[in-house]
Amino acid sequence: MSRIVFENATLFDGLNPEAIDPMFILVDGREIKEVSDRPIKAEGGERIDCRGKTLMPGLIDNVEECERHGAYVCAHCHPTEAIRRCVEYGVRSIEHGTLIDEDTAAFVAQRGAYVVPTMAVVSALADDGPKLIEASRKKLKMIQERALAGLQIMKRAGVKMGFGTDLLGAQHVRQGTEFTLRSQVLTPFDILHSATAVNAEILQMKDKLGVVKPGAFADLLVVYGNPLKNIDLLATNGRHLTHIMIDGRFVKRPTA
Repeated sequence: MSRIVFENATLFDGLNPEAIDPMFILVDGREIKEVSDRPIKAEGGERIDCRGKTLMPGLIDNVEECERHGAYVCAHCHPTEAIRRCVEYGVRSIEHGTLIDEDTAAFVAQRGAYVVPTMAVVSALADDGPKLIEASRKKLKMIQERALAGLQIMKRAGVKMGFGTDLLGAQHVRQGTEFTLRSQVLTPFDILHSATAVNAEILQMKDKLGVVKPGAFADLLVVYGNPLKNIDLLATNGRHLTHIMIDGRFVKRPTA
């Protein structure tokens, strides 16, 4: 497997609210081997000069991944009563949690469970509003408002929030809207932390996914700009991603 050194990167490691630069990251095969604030020697390896662009962990859509792996009990819940009951019975992750209230959020936080809000799918349904009957449009508007308020409630309560979209089929092109929608309430760090390190915890892959540190899998993005300052850089279907690495292999990189 090849060795690759990313040089002069602005690093968001998935854990810290401040990006650090300049940083140097060595990838050897499938794993990150070294992260340093000094140049790394790697004879025979490829060197990529990031020129100040942001290097960060790959993003994880947890609704999709939980369903794919089925590694533990998760539940799809919208009403607050269903959320509480599932957590009482030991469910570790609640997908959606759209109608959560203050008391239930405090209970979820106390039990150490996770909630994965899915704002994008609600927005996608609203965009299709003209196709719905009037009663359905009114109900959807209420759900949108409650979902946004739910983000505020969960943040205040200290609920560990993951990141997901629940978009299917042709709606996948709207995945980036999850970043924009959440930014109405949450900070860029809140959103990025959810989509990286927190989602890795939910998948029981802490320190292996969602972080940039030695021993983690080499799932990496290089972003033209700093998403900690402008989260919308990740809401453009990859237009601001210059490099995408999955499992140590590039699936996107400049051709010249």
